[in-house]
Amino acid sequence: MKRTILISAAIVLALAGMYGARALTEPAPIVTIRSQPVDPMELDRLIDVFSERADSNDFYRAKLGELYLDRAALTNSLDDYERTIALLEPVAVDHGVAPSLATAQLALHDFYDALDTIASLPVGFEGQATAKAIEFDALLGIGDLQAASRALDELEAIHHNEPAIIVRRAELAFFTGRSLAARDAAYRALDFAERASLGRRDMTVYLTAAARHAVHTGDHETAIDLAQRAIDADDRNPAAWLLASRATAAQGDLDRAILEAQRSVELVPDASALGFLADLHFASDEPEAAARQLEVVEAIASLDESATRRAVAQVRAEHGRSLEEALAAAQIELAERPDAYAHHLMATVLHQLDRAAEAEPHASRAISVADPMVWFRAGMIASTNGEAAVAAERLEHALSLSEHFHPIYADLARSELEKTGS
Repeated sequence: MKRTILISAAIVLALAGMYGARALTEPAPIVTIRSQPVDPMELDRLIDVFSERADSNDFYRAKLGELYLDRAALTNSLDDYERTIALLEPVAVDHGVAPSLATAQLALHDFYDALDTIASLPVGFEGQATAKAIEFDALLGIGDLQAASRALDELEAIHHNEPAIIVRRAELAFFTGRSLAARDAAYRALDFAERASLGRRDMTVYLTAAARHAVHTGDHETAIDLAQRAIDADDRNPAAWLLASRATAAQGDLDRAILEAQRSVELVPDASALGFLADLHFASDEPEAAARQLEVVEAIASLDESATRRAVAQVRAEHGRSLEEALAAAQIELAERPDAYAHHLMATVLHQLDRAAEAEPHASRAISVADPMVWFRAGMIASTNGEAAVAAERLEHALSLSEHFHPIYADLARSELEKTGS
């Protein structure tokens, strides 16, 4: 059991990305994190100490970079991830901090850089499991599911039945459309983690992962319980608050869902969370409050950060705002990360631009994932194109995944089904 705990601590993952102000984009990449307990005040003190010494030799430089990474995991600070990369890039291999560098690169969605960093490691590197986990995460991030599957097989050959491996199986199942398999794997990973008696910080990873898959499959009662347990373990976990909000909204308690989503965006003003909060306000007939959330999304857009680009563009597309900018972002995302969600983004933008015929090929590619929102959009595109049978099949599947998957779009899906006569 001790061996299991030690390995899990080395390759434990943070689902929801934990990437600065980009933390809640769904589906977030899986990012390995350093899991030891950290006192924030002591961390700030150590950063001050090593900042004075970093120019004197590479050891202090590497140590400072890892301290910034520790703080980024606590604060979701974009600046700290960038500082980590700047400090560790010149010394990563020589000082054994390549996994930390790759973790920061993943956090900023620099997936190809993370792969290059891992590839630079010598054969027999003692952190082989962590490196292989990062390789999987990066491959999943760029949408290369076949290569990601191979990397996960190689990781499992090193360490069998680790909770961090099982929960990655859940992600792979989700991205290949197997929603119940994804949920069951996430629940199984949580069970393994609980039996390994992991620390509170590590447990929030598995609780949040299980809650997310519970939301996607409509198991909202379980999702609320899991999200609340994650909040109890770490009440500054924005992903847990957002998942609680999604599940609460699905049960019809919009007032509570708004409060939970507000807490999430107070912790990390993520575009996806802000978009969902706006939708909650729209569903509650509070358009002015909704508009305020979307204004914050525009402020995030003005930062022009690559890691926020997809989330911002998706919110813009869903709300019919800045569609030409969203289209440009979708084109970049398809070029750099041609996964299902890049196609979903492009499909949404083109649909909103009244180019449904062009949207259809992207919608068809997007529905490889087990996400009711993706199936909903694909159904609406088919309906716009006059494909009533296809629209009905897709909308029914969206609702079968989760009957109340969204405070507005679930009802819209039902209304559209009535129009098709289904």
